Amino acid sequence: MGTELEKKILGWILQNPTLLEKAQINEIDFESEKNQKIFLEFQRQFCEGLKIDPFIASEKIGGDGAASYISSLTDGLHRLPGENFARYIFELKKSKLTKAFLNEAEQQRRAFEKNAPIDLAKARDFLSKINELELNIQAPEFSSIEQAKAQTVQWLWPSRIPRAMITLLCGDPGIGKSFLTTWLAAKLSRGEALPDSLPNSEKISTIILAAEDSPSFAIKPRALANNADCSRIHVFIGAVFNIQDDIKKLTAAVEKDKSIKLIVIDPLNSYIGKTDYLKDPDVRIALMPLVRFAENQNIAILAVVHLNKREDLSSIYRIGGSIAFTGVARSILAISKDEEDGERRLLMPLKINYAKKPAALAFRIQDDLKLVFENEPIEANVDEAFSKQRREEVSESNFINEWLKDMLSAGAMNFNILLEKAEKIGIPRRTLFNAKKRIGILSVMHGFGEKRISEWKLPEEVVSR
Repeated sequence: MGTELEKKILGWILQNPTLLEKAQINEIDFESEKNQKIFLEFQRQFCEGLKIDPFIASEKIGGDGAASYISSLTDGLHRLPGENFARYIFELKKSKLTKAFLNEAEQQRRAFEKNAPIDLAKARDFLSKINELELNIQAPEFSSIEQAKAQTVQWLWPSRIPRAMITLLCGDPGIGKSFLTTWLAAKLSRGEALPDSLPNSEKISTIILAAEDSPSFAIKPRALANNADCSRIHVFIGAVFNIQDDIKKLTAAVEKDKSIKLIVIDPLNSYIGKTDYLKDPDVRIALMPLVRFAENQNIAILAVVHLNKREDLSSIYRIGGSIAFTGVARSILAISKDEEDGERRLLMPLKINYAKKPAALAFRIQDDLKLVFENEPIEANVDEAFSKQRREEVSESNFINEWLKDMLSAGAMNFNILLEKAEKIGIPRRTLFNAKKRIGILSVMHGFGEKRISEWKLPEEVVSR
């Protein structure tokens, strides 16, 4: 059982490295020397903020069959919740201690048979450790906060963008998210006051990871239009950047230039590698190096994410693919178009963990690429802003549905005649077919060749209502 349990524990760590954060385990808890080496290598990669790579681990460990052995660790293994992992660690430790206790007891028995002095001290010591394990696994992991150090949040933009944490900036494509991040970098580079906050004389540098914007054609022109000190705005020059694999590059950059206090990642999905961004555990694993980096360096992370198309959902559930994105972020800001003024943009707080939600702000992007905020805060609700379009679409759909059912209530109608009537009142062909699908309207063909016609008619269940 011991070796098989060791393999399972290594497999679970390979599936979900964050289990190492709270696991009270080290290499001496493994009996197998091979498993000890694998654990140490997994631990090393995780502590360095790297994604655990089985191939690198097999090269480090060496020996025949290392690669196939490591790749087999997750074969047939289900994903394990973190709370259950502690129980298996307990079983591993207990198994090893029990074997040591039995081995010591056997040695004492043999000594007794040879009339040698009996010393039960070691056996008692092993038995005491086993009992201690039992108590620890059964006891709740609670402690007083008396010794905890109280800290206050440092803000890059008060009540909106905290330092040492991740902030998400969300909105539909083309709404102005990248304009806003460049404007922010420009303001910080000059130490200028941000809207709704006090002046700040500190000049701050920014790193921008932009997968979709050219530094020459997009970032720099926008920065210059907003009076940036371009020497304080840095971009990544390289083919690929992966948060899990390349976080050390960001660490080296901020340790070299202490004025860097903001990292912009635009968009976030482009920098998490092959992670399935629809799965919560995968997203959390992918983002943990970024979380630790932000905390260790006291850096603000501003990550741009797009909204999904589910306008029937609450705004918090429209971000990215997995709810893990919103769970990891401590602050979320949302940009929406003002439905009454197509050129006006609304910047609204969606989630602020460590401050009272600030007021919404409004801004415009001028023809010269300059971004200008209005002087006064505004009243705006992010859920209403994101769902208004959906409500309008639903209202329009209901109208078309009722019109179509009314037209067909007397019986089947030639499709060409129906289409002509629809187009006269502004209903496009595609919209008509969408309504046909929603209602379940039937198509019936009559005739042959040039005389062949299509008629639409209501299904029986609709007619009978």
